[in-house]
Amino acid sequence: MYKEHNSFESIDDNKKIWRYMDFTKFVDILENQALFFARSDRFEDKFEGTLPIANEFVKEKENEFSNNQIYYDHRKWALKLIKEIRKHMLISCWHINDNESDAMWKLYSQSTQSIAIQTSFGRFKEAFKNTDETVFIGKVKYIDYNLDVINESSLYNFWLHKRKAFSHENELRAIICRYDINNIKYTDLSIIDKSLDYGKNIDVDLNMLIDSVYVSPLAEQWFADLVEKIIRRYGYNFEVNYSKLSDNPFF
Repeated sequence: MYKEHNSFESIDDNKKIWRYMDFTKFVDILENQALFFARSDRFEDKFEGTLPIANEFVKEKENEFSNNQIYYDHRKWALKLIKEIRKHMLISCWHINDNESDAMWKLYSQSTQSIAIQTSFGRFKEAFKNTDETVFIGKVKYIDYNLDVINESSLYNFWLHKRKAFSHENELRAIICRYDINNIKYTDLSIIDKSLDYGKNIDVDLNMLIDSVYVSPLAEQWFADLVEKIIRRYGYNFEVNYSKLSDNPFF
């Protein structure tokens, strides 16, 4: 189920969020009544779950006079731990916006046969009410990885920051950590569970999750009709809208 966490920046419950996807992924959601959470190290952005170089400068400055081998050994182990945990951090990414985004259609819809799920933050939280896993949800912060420092007091902070080049995504993340880091013993990473290949389907209440469905602005009418037909066949009554970006000017 959803739980609050101090590391996660919340947004207003009525704020709209979107998930853009190909039609096949949408059908998979309907079929499994679940959202796919991907392993963070499988994302294209190789900086996922990593630390800015500024963090290392700060740590070195703090310990430049200590020459403490114990510190350096522990730091090396901690970074190795973070790298390993990347395989066990599962994420579902959403776009925060009151309106459709042309950029998101182009980035995350690989064909004209694509859709977008539109919901609100409040509904999104409630959709995980009967989910076995603990789900944390928060807004991503965008920083300069050459200058800025991420607070290392919480492991989750490494997955709640991205480079400024991705700020157009205005991202909200649902995150599941498959392992309790408090159980990890220093120098021993062997007790960490075997990682999943790509991620995991997480059960959700689709009636709560999905407020409405938008059809790609490049899609033809037959595809919009098909989307509605498939939704009804699975027993749902989500409102299906044709993208507003396909509207014509009045003159």
